[in-house]
Amino acid sequence: MSKNYNVEDKNLQKIFGTYGIFYSIPDYQRPYAWNKDHVEQLWFDIVTAYLNNKEDSEMDQDYFLGSIVLSKDNINTKNTLSVVDGQQRLTTLTILLCVLRDIFSEDEISEVLKIHIIDQIGKQSKIKLSTHDDNQLKFQKNVIEGINFNISVNHTSDNKYLQNALYFY
Repeated sequence: MSKNYNVEDKNLQKIFGTYGIFYSIPDYQRPYAWNKDHVEQLWFDIVTAYLNNKEDSEMDQDYFLGSIVLSKDNINTKNTLSVVDGQQRLTTLTILLCVLRDIFSEDEISEVLKIHIIDQIGKQSKIKLSTHDDNQLKFQKNVIEGINFNISVNHTSDNKYLQNALYFY
């Protein structure tokens, strides 16, 4: 049985700005593991591309952050996609967007970047990215619902989400 693959270029606005599309990390994926070195490299890449483009508008205007492989397989809802590859990057970008949201206001960030970390479905809210079941509560409580920037780094030793949020802050 052959599968058809659809390759698309999508910017962050399309990934996080498309209403009603959700991403789920399957249980077979390793848990979120990026540390400061990974986050630092991603941040360096983003800032470098921004500065290059600011200097020369033709340069890095479509900077490639890396691939994200998505699948509709084994998902109960048509609007949720499994993240087969790229979950570390996608999770880290979600953390970065939440940091920006908490530094500024969600309305300012959503208006400027046209992103949405949470979609309103009727009277319910749904998070755009769900992690492993074991880690979802930690991710939601410490990042999605608001980041406590006053917490000591010593209290984050078992929480990569919060460690990386504090690094971005």
